[in-house]
Amino acid sequence: TVQMTWDAMGYAYGYRIWTRNIQNASDVLTPGILSSTETCAGATYLFPGAWNYEFCVTSYNGNYESVLTGCTVAP
Repeated sequence: TVQMTWDAMGYAYGYRIWTRNIQNASDVLTPGILSSTETCAGATYLFPGAWNYEFCVTSYNGNYESVLTGCTVAP
């Protein structure tokens, strides 16, 4: 399980968590967890382990979504 937190954006309606398996060279970032106004999310069932994944956050508001920010790999 990975617990992620990020700073709130004043204009954001919500946030999206993106993930990719860094052990698979052909894997690309895929959209995942949607969070309304919460600035935290958890990811579970990460096989073969949380340290094999990269996580990024975007904010959205209506039809617009920010660029990927805050990309990180679990320790």
